[in-house]
Amino acid sequence: MRAHAIGALSLRYPTVALTALVLLACSLGGTAAASVQASKYLYAWAGAQNASLARDSLFVFSVAPGPDFGKLLNTVETGYNGLEPHHCRPSVTGRWLACSCLLAVFSKLPSIIFFSLADPAKPVMLRNVTLPAHSAVADELVATPDGGFFATMMANASGWTPGRVVRYDKNLKLLGEYPQDLSVLAPAPGFNPHGIGADFKHQTMLTADFLEPASSLVGNTLTFRKTARLWSLKNMSIIGTYVLPKTASTNGAMDAVAIGNTGGYYLTGGSGYLYYLNGKHGKKAVPEIVYDVGTRKTVSCILQPFRGGTRLLMALFALDRVLLLDTTIPRKPRILDIYQFPLGTGGHVVRISNDERLAAVATYFLELGAVGQIHYPGDCTIRFLRLNAQGTQFVRDEWPYTRSPVINFTDLFPGKGGFRTHGVAFL
Repeated sequence: MRAHAIGALSLRYPTVALTALVLLACSLGGTAAASVQASKYLYAWAGAQNASLARDSLFVFSVAPGPDFGKLLNTVETGYNGLEPHHCRPSVTGRWLACSCLLAVFSKLPSIIFFSLADPAKPVMLRNVTLPAHSAVADELVATPDGGFFATMMANASGWTPGRVVRYDKNLKLLGEYPQDLSVLAPAPGFNPHGIGADFKHQTMLTADFLEPASSLVGNTLTFRKTARLWSLKNMSIIGTYVLPKTASTNGAMDAVAIGNTGGYYLTGGSGYLYYLNGKHGKKAVPEIVYDVGTRKTVSCILQPFRGGTRLLMALFALDRVLLLDTTIPRKPRILDIYQFPLGTGGHVVRISNDERLAAVATYFLELGAVGQIHYPGDCTIRFLRLNAQGTQFVRDEWPYTRSPVINFTDLFPGKGGFRTHGVAFL
């Protein structure tokens, strides 16, 4: 997207033109965040704990600096229960918000839900978007430069292998489910993509296989994966399949992110290792361990790179902490700071604001209840972390806003019961 396109966007969507510039800078490997304004909104995608009292919902909070920081601006009920709301992302244009629904397939509900952000404070749920025919169990999303999305679908339409990667265009038209030729999966047939990162400069994408979704239900053998797959975006084909070293069968490969526009990627899972893969090497690329958190009991790990790829946030659920890493030299990341939460907090999805001065951490991972074998509820909060201007440490002095840096979804809505918030996104 060039400057004239941004100009046209500002005429049609004046409230999101700045966001488009910010996200474009991210995709092009932008530099200092000093000229970027702070985010105004935080979207929280959450499931109702008590279906008799509430529905799975999207919540909108103000995060603009000032007295209204943390104020609830809006609640959009989906009308559904059982979606297991998962991750969410705004489009590059700020026109749409895409939200994944991890367990919806088992209740015959949509695996992806889209919201219009024509008014960012008042999202409108869309009900006429075409859903994938051959895949389900949506997990992670990547905003594409044209204003659409990639989404990982961890399973087929029944919740089992193989999954797909789907692509939507700027008008939310479903362009396809990939790979279209499933024979390319033969080297590692357990295709259950969870994490996804894309480098649009080098026209590559990396997906990480994590878990066979239906295997997590009671009565099945819990089956984790430990493979990553490199794609060419030119024809949406898989050009390399890799087995991550030292990843135990009980600690699948969970997340994958692009390191700016360097051509490199980071991957991680529940093993406590951070892997680096040079996507420019194609099929000959070798995933290598470049950082070890020191324990094999991290359960899950979600990554959030900064603009340009020089910093990385790493949320470690079982350790109740978030790491801040310097990734200026991608193959030699070094620890800058550690934010430790209280015992039992968790810490799963972590996202960074437009100006890279504020992080939001959702502490709920997954609680399948009596029907499932995965039980990691965390404390169901969103916790805000501030960073200094240099991005070298967390700021721990007095919280500058009236409201608490913790939004507790267990008691935020009297009369509706608690909510399990998993996905968070800044705009």
